[in-house]
Amino acid sequence: MNLNSHKRYLNEVYFIYMKYAMVALLLFSSLLLSAQDFTVTAIPTNETCNGNGSISFSVQNAQPGANIIYIVYYLGPNGSSTPVLVHNSSATTVGGQQDGIYKVEAHQYTGTPQTEILPPTPPVQVTIEDNTAPLTFNLKPKGILCGNDGSITVEVLTGAAISYELNGANGSHIGPQSSNIFTGLTQNVLYSIVVTNGCGVGIPHSITLFEEIPEYAVSSAQFPDIELPACDKLTIKNDLLSTNNVSLTYPFTAKFTVTHYDGTVNIYNETITTGELVMAPVSVIIDYHYNEPCHYNVEFTDTCGTVIASDEFPIDILLTGSGEMIELACLQKGLKYRFGKFYGPFTLEFVNPPAGFNPADYNAQYPGPYTAADMPIIFGDENNPLPFGDYTVKIHDTCNRTPDGVTPTVTLEIPEIEPTVITYPSTCIAGGSIDAFIPGLPMAEAAITAGPPEYSTTYDVDISQYIINQNTIRDKVIVGGLPPGDYFIVMKDTCGVTYPPVPFKILPYKGDVSSYLSRPDCEIGYGTLALTGAANGYTYVEITAAPEAFSNDHPLPYEVTQYVIPSQGVYIDHLPPGQYKFKAHNDCDDDIEMTFANAVVPEYKITTEEYVLIPHCGSFDIFINHQSTGTAFVGFYLQLWDETTGKWRNPNPLGDEYEEGTQVLGYPVPGITLADSNALKLTNNTTHYNLIYPSGKFRVIKQFTTFGNGENLETTKFCTPTLYEFEYFGDLFVNGAVSLNCSGNSGDVLIDAVGVPPLTYKIVSHNGDAYLVDNGTNNVFSGLTSGVYTVEVSDPCNHTQPLTFNIAEIPPLVYVPHPSLLNGMSLCDQDGDNKESFNITPYTPIILDDQDPSDVTITYHTSLNEAESGINPIPDPSNLITGTATIYARATHDLSFDCAAVTWFKLTVNPMPVLNMKERWGGCEGEDVTITADSGYPYYKWTNDSGTVNIIGPESITVSDEGNYTVTVKDDIGCEGSKTVEVVKSPIPVINTVTIKDWTDQDNVLTVVMETTAIPSSYLYSIDNIHFQNSPTFNNLPPGQYTIYVKDEFDCGLDTFDAYILTYPKFFTPNGDGINEYWKIYMSILEPDMLIYIYDRYGKLITGFGADSKGWDGTLNGYKLPATDYWFVVKRQNGQELKGHFSMIR
Repeated sequence: MNLNSHKRYLNEVYFIYMKYAMVALLLFSSLLLSAQDFTVTAIPTNETCNGNGSISFSVQNAQPGANIIYIVYYLGPNGSSTPVLVHNSSATTVGGQQDGIYKVEAHQYTGTPQTEILPPTPPVQVTIEDNTAPLTFNLKPKGILCGNDGSITVEVLTGAAISYELNGANGSHIGPQSSNIFTGLTQNVLYSIVVTNGCGVGIPHSITLFEEIPEYAVSSAQFPDIELPACDKLTIKNDLLSTNNVSLTYPFTAKFTVTHYDGTVNIYNETITTGELVMAPVSVIIDYHYNEPCHYNVEFTDTCGTVIASDEFPIDILLTGSGEMIELACLQKGLKYRFGKFYGPFTLEFVNPPAGFNPADYNAQYPGPYTAADMPIIFGDENNPLPFGDYTVKIHDTCNRTPDGVTPTVTLEIPEIEPTVITYPSTCIAGGSIDAFIPGLPMAEAAITAGPPEYSTTYDVDISQYIINQNTIRDKVIVGGLPPGDYFIVMKDTCGVTYPPVPFKILPYKGDVSSYLSRPDCEIGYGTLALTGAANGYTYVEITAAPEAFSNDHPLPYEVTQYVIPSQGVYIDHLPPGQYKFKAHNDCDDDIEMTFANAVVPEYKITTEEYVLIPHCGSFDIFINHQSTGTAFVGFYLQLWDETTGKWRNPNPLGDEYEEGTQVLGYPVPGITLADSNALKLTNNTTHYNLIYPSGKFRVIKQFTTFGNGENLETTKFCTPTLYEFEYFGDLFVNGAVSLNCSGNSGDVLIDAVGVPPLTYKIVSHNGDAYLVDNGTNNVFSGLTSGVYTVEVSDPCNHTQPLTFNIAEIPPLVYVPHPSLLNGMSLCDQDGDNKESFNITPYTPIILDDQDPSDVTITYHTSLNEAESGINPIPDPSNLITGTATIYARATHDLSFDCAAVTWFKLTVNPMPVLNMKERWGGCEGEDVTITADSGYPYYKWTNDSGTVNIIGPESITVSDEGNYTVTVKDDIGCEGSKTVEVVKSPIPVINTVTIKDWTDQDNVLTVVMETTAIPSSYLYSIDNIHFQNSPTFNNLPPGQYTIYVKDEFDCGLDTFDAYILTYPKFFTPNGDGINEYWKIYMSILEPDMLIYIYDRYGKLITGFGADSKGWDGTLNGYKLPATDYWFVVKRQNGQELKGHFSMIR
């Protein structure tokens, strides 16, 4: 190949390469553009039945020929749940979805094998709305009248029904049909009505029809014409009545048979198509010859062909008329006339009226013509009264008929008016009172013209200001504050007539009286009582006699003034039944008269209780018979428990909730609307049929009233005991399966289900394979091997519910928590006897857990053996008196005594803390005192008697005031102990003086007198500063010099005082031997101002000397005196004078 050829070849290759490169680039760009525009659209169809929502899909800009896969995730009702894959398919629609939020995305695949073209579409979210409407309806029965003519009409309240089906307990069957009415039904048959909506959901309700036959009666004859239809016509009328209030069923036929005076018979037939519920009126116009008597009867025929015949009714209707007097002002009169059975128009004619009476002066239309529209025809008015006298009148109608005779005579005359006085006796606070009036006339003036001087010293007393309006007429005078005595009153009416004085008497106050009422209380075995009637109230009330059950706890007489409600009476509840006596007084009476000897208080007692529940599909019947002594304003009611609000309410959803303790408003009751009612009204001793309410918990209650408690200002209170609680399951609920291993057979399984009985049970699969065990109505399957089972439970209402369980995983029939999960209970030993009263009933719900207390019984025992054997249960777990012990709890299932489990817990009685701190804490005047309690407690609380100290926390406190302080401590388990100590302050001791009782050898006494202090002192005394005593007196001291030491017991100071005990020698011997040569007072030198005087036996002064003298030497003027007894007088420097004698011996 030459060079040019090679170049040409290279150019062609390059050209081809660039061509294909360009195509590839365009293809890639196209694919990229296509992938960026690939989107998905999702359109939801909302849910109209449970699980029938759907979503349809489409994509945009998909690769031609690509296989599109749609992926859908369910994100939950709010879009926040974990995504759940519900669709992964090329199908463009997914159905069977519930309401909620969904995420949709699309993927496209090409080639073989399929390769995804990335990326997928951006996800989109769509929402399926819940547009389901629950199907609810009422059944409206029409009772049996003619045998098999009962009917039931279905009234759909919400949702849409497409078919109706009836099944009777007698085997009858109607439908399914599109009509909501079932006819041709029989009495006393339970019918189940199944209403099905467009989703195929059928809801059953049951109802029983009863015979509803009216008890017929025919009313007496009625002749309603005021004006006759014609001269020879008359309307006759009768009513067909239902006397037992059962609604009439239309139409009826009525046959009137009229027999005339000449024997001629006329028959008139009428059909009654509509009318009132219990009265069907019918009337016909018959031929009637005036003043020629005849008679008739009527026969009614109902839709069953029942004939109801009347008695024979005479027809002797004549033209009638009557006159009536009209009362005008100031006792003047007028007349009005009415006429009947005439054919108008008519004219009137007065016969022998009073002289000077011209009828046209009193009725411008007289003598007529008049029509029925003109009645009553009136003569006279307020400004033109009639003359007094006798009036009679004749009527002449268009048929030229005049009644025999004339209308009854009406006499117009002036009546005799006697003013009246009603008296009321005096009260203790005020006088008596009167109500005085002039019958039929307004009062203008009144005066008391005579009376006792206590009322007025001068008469007449004008009382016109006390005239009041009554019934729009000023016709009554009320006067109070009248002292006892005789009075006269004069009254004058507005017509100017003054009446003669009327005497009256005001009786003196006779004292208050009291009566009683009693009723049973709300609590069984007790009653209530009300004392009322004392016009001046009660200021003190006591029970003086009562039944033993009352007096044992309330010593008689027992004051009950606290139960007085001012202006109401005395209201006491919770009284033991029996006879009571009362004594009471008020500000007017020291002893209010009781109108009764004994007040008898009844007890609340139940004598009969019968309750029978009969469940049906969608409804239930209930019989109640409750008899008791609580009958005051008694009512019986049905209520439904509202799980949402936690309150009882009217079972009808249009009713209201009930607040416990308030008045029950039942429906239907006159004056109470359904919206205001909080209960369904029941009738006692009656079966209530066809109660169509949802499944739930119901109760039958009774409410009656009794007297309240005056301390709470209650005159009355409502008693609302619950008589009967029950659960009604109109639907089928399968709660689960439990193992009956306790029966000894590991393969025994109980299916727990509730619904309308009888329920049937069958196994339909085992480990996913078909497996049939039809157990009928027995809910216990026996001898099952291991594996997974599916059981179907069915009720007679066409409900079936499956339950799948693994026999190895189902819980036991009865179980208890492990002892380690039960906390023990500790109490403090309050009385120090190592025993306490424990209430162990709170363990019951803990041990039960989720088990039904109506199925499982909890008992408590003091030993494991007794618990396992189920013997000797603790009789009153709410009051178990024991020391520290282990208690064993046994849970027993009601299906089998052997199905039991045992656990245990500990009861501990802990000793109370005892404080050993000293009881008296002191300090010095003006200084603080620190009190310290025993250490080691987690809680201390300090208080004092005056309430100024309340400290929690420290074990020591510092106080400045004297008094009693209490410390309360708690240990780690809360046991509490306390101790009260005294804080005292001591002043610094200061000795005022020391009193000395001396002049003896060994019986001398020193008494310390301290300075007076502002606060109490607590001193200790000593004469050696070593041994101290509490007493300030020292006895049996020998003469000599002493130092007194005084200190306070809290070492706040020390004071001293020197004292001297003196004495004298009983003899001396001035004989020159140098011993006892002089007589003097021992230690006298310590009292420099002391003076001593010596006397002979005759009282002659011999000598005197001072404290510093050597003493007397037995001489007088240098001469020795004889040896004998001598007397002395000592005058001490404190003014004390002492006397004694001694002997001189030579």
